Amino acid sequence: MSEGTSQLQPLFGLARGGMGVVELAVRQGERFERLYAVKRLHEHYREDGSFQSMFLEEGRVAGLIRHPNVVGVLDAGVDERGPFLLMEYVEGIPLTSLIRAASGTLLPLELCCGVIRQVALGLHAAHELRTIEGEALDLVHRDVSPHNVMIEPDGRVVLMDFGIAKALGSDARTSTGVLKGKLAYMSPEQLSFRPATRASDLFSLGVVLFELLTSRRLYGPVKMPETADRILREDPPDLGEHRRDAPPELVSLCFELLAKEPGERPRSAQDVAERLEPFAGPATDLGEHVRAVFAEELEARRREVTDAIRLRREGERSGASSDPAAPEVAVPAPIVEPTAAAVPARSRTRWIVAAGALVLLGLGGAGLAIRSSEAEPVATPLPVAEPAPAPAVEPEPEPEPEPEPVPEPVAEVAAPEPVVPDAGAPRRTRRRARPAGAMAPEPSAGGMSSVPDWWR
Repeated sequence: MSEGTSQLQPLFGLARGGMGVVELAVRQGERFERLYAVKRLHEHYREDGSFQSMFLEEGRVAGLIRHPNVVGVLDAGVDERGPFLLMEYVEGIPLTSLIRAASGTLLPLELCCGVIRQVALGLHAAHELRTIEGEALDLVHRDVSPHNVMIEPDGRVVLMDFGIAKALGSDARTSTGVLKGKLAYMSPEQLSFRPATRASDLFSLGVVLFELLTSRRLYGPVKMPETADRILREDPPDLGEHRRDAPPELVSLCFELLAKEPGERPRSAQDVAERLEPFAGPATDLGEHVRAVFAEELEARRREVTDAIRLRREGERSGASSDPAAPEVAVPAPIVEPTAAAVPARSRTRWIVAAGALVLLGLGGAGLAIRSSEAEPVATPLPVAEPAPAPAVEPEPEPEPEPEPVPEPVAEVAAPEPVVPDAGAPRRTRRRARPAGAMAPEPSAGGMSSVPDWWR
């Protein structure tokens, strides 16, 4: 048994993905008690050297980052159950849930800017990461999206899932002709099979900023190659047309983040954070919002954890095995997320909890392919039609789904041929930000209808 897991007592499974599972575990002593998230590979991948290497590479890289806005990876190693990552347990809700709860209405601008500012600070810490010897790693996250951002009840925002991050000197290789990440958040250079840089992460951050401020998908629903073509060819949207309260400086920042050429984007994530600061509300306001909107879900999770610890203690007193290497804890199988209108209150609670676990899971780095975003909507509570599946998908066999929904099953699909812009096609000039004091037109009825545009 590895020293990193020898004192851990598994409580229950949080989520299951295509490559592995995340368990909730507790370490207890006379004067110490703490919850951890433990990420593991599926049994049939544990003896595969390439999977092990890429899995532990995530721990090696993410474990070097020490920043309040990045999830902490505390240990990585191999025990009798195979490779594991010991991670900070983040009690909170994913950013997708915050947008979903808005139900198509606009969230306060100060709240949105506060969220993205914290993400930018965490992203900058990752970009500036160095080895213990001082060597710059040139880390690129490559999967910045609402699904990989968690918000805690105190207003802390955490960037997660470095499973497909790429660092200088990494032993984990990226296959030629293969894309990694969520299509709707990929930069034009990634879709053109050019190297991803920190500027690529800033483009993805710009997509998240736009979606959070407007409560609508920017490049969704995902349909290949249409989505790739839109990212490569469409002019960046004018934020001012969707938010009358967006100041010109914020409109300009959104334009720059979504620029097609990496050199036209902001210099760094730190620069983005500094430019958002004048418009960002305090973390305490964000925490108050989260506690008010998700009070039932947060309390249900605390009860679930408390009950699991109590039952384990009772089992130990009755002589039941407390060996952490005992049969693996059960975890829910990911299924396509139903709309909130179809989910009873208890199921919705479990769904919110499992969503956070899927953020922790992030094992897509082991699958050298693009990850389809068909089931990754910035959601609405209204019933909608199923989006068309991406072509050439060969889904992995899944266990029989359980009735409680878990968001965004990540499908591994072959990368499409890159959509290269026509060199002879004229480029439209981007719209300039409106001058200070000018008012944008009201959103059209279609833009703010009861069924948000991202479902269409």
